[in-house]
Amino acid sequence: MGASCAPVALASSIKDVICRLDPDHPFSQSILTTNLSVFMDDLYVYGSQADCENYIRWLVPLLQRGGFKVNENKTAKSYAMKVGEELRVLGYGYRRGRCPEEHMVTMERNAYEKICSVDLAHIKTRRNLSKLAGLAYDEIGAFGLGYSKGLLVSLGSGHHWDDELDVGTLRTAKKIWNHILEALSDARKNGATRWYVPHDEPLKVWTDASGYGCGAWLETEDGTLVARWSKHFNKKDSYQGMPSKEAMGAAWALRKCFEDSYNVTQWLTDSSTVLDGLSRMKRDLTLHGTLIFKRRLLDVREALNGMNCTMYTKVDTAHNKADGLSRGYTFPLG
Repeated sequence: MGASCAPVALASSIKDVICRLDPDHPFSQSILTTNLSVFMDDLYVYGSQADCENYIRWLVPLLQRGGFKVNENKTAKSYAMKVGEELRVLGYGYRRGRCPEEHMVTMERNAYEKICSVDLAHIKTRRNLSKLAGLAYDEIGAFGLGYSKGLLVSLGSGHHWDDELDVGTLRTAKKIWNHILEALSDARKNGATRWYVPHDEPLKVWTDASGYGCGAWLETEDGTLVARWSKHFNKKDSYQGMPSKEAMGAAWALRKCFEDSYNVTQWLTDSSTVLDGLSRMKRDLTLHGTLIFKRRLLDVREALNGMNCTMYTKVDTAHNKADGLSRGYTFPLG
């Protein structure tokens, strides 16, 4: 009971759903609702009805304290969808400051403990773990962690998916990278000596009725706009007017590449080269569980290095404070 690494990997996935929800992501609400509903349903299947109802009895007071109307007398099976809806709201509110943090901590702990106590000998456990693996695979793409099964190590079967990357995602990521490189090249041709990526929105992603797009802003050190690149992808790459999962997973992973890895790890220095920097980024992204760039980094690294660029941050420099630029990254050219 709970000895395998499978429940731990699964717990990490559910924890991402509850606590790392990006409320601005266009897929967040629908996917979170589906995932948590199925999670409760599967908890019923590979646990027991009593276990699931105990879990719900713990959850009911929490929901009531949050102002939700709940019925304690509903069975676990019929309550699964409602719990999914309420957890969606709680997870959404957690990022918006509407749900007390201590409630979410309790929810995390209980969800984690419940997943880790899954009986791996249950006759339906393996099938449901497999189903949840696919579910988490979709969820990972939606929550900006890359579109890779590499996060789901083993899941009780002993199988590893480290090299099984989604082809559509890689193809889209390469498209986006190539357009960014084109924008950098254009800026250089126009006489720019440096370009600056604002931290708050280095990559912007949007959707409309005909598809989706993303863009990059290139500026000089004083904030003057050098170039603005944007690319709109046709509706054929979308589903019912929304981006395809692999396309959005790729675009969001690129954005996270700038926002999370660069800023959180702060590994760039004045002397770091693109070659060294991207090698380090590859390591950091792997540590973060984002494996989408496992192969593509080599292509990007070679392209940038061939342009003789140097990449560094100005986050902690005195010059940065003087000219007002902060939390950004400059890329000297030539």
